[in-house]
Amino acid sequence: MKQLIALGTLLFTFNAAAGCPSAVPARTPEIPNGAVASEQSMFDAMAAVRSYVQTIEAYLDCRDFALSSRRYDELVDKASDAAGAYNRELVRFQQRDEALAQN
Repeated sequence: MKQLIALGTLLFTFNAAAGCPSAVPARTPEIPNGAVASEQSMFDAMAAVRSYVQTIEAYLDCRDFALSSRRYDELVDKASDAAGAYNRELVRFQQRDEALAQN
């Protein structure tokens, strides 16, 4: 009976780890200059940043117990910086569109 419980626990652990990213993305997604970017390039950047942030979040969720607080904070900062950079360029993109609409 103990073997069945241990086997079930082991299979559950492997199943949970199967959905975990093996590493964080090596590179931060490129963010276009919102003042000159096309709508499609901003959309593509949004998708890339969203995927980047979600991968880091999944990595942190899966490995929270194994990471030092310094590494954890570093990864949170990387995700936050990428999202912040995209949001700044999105504001520039929207301001440009508003200026063009007024002319």
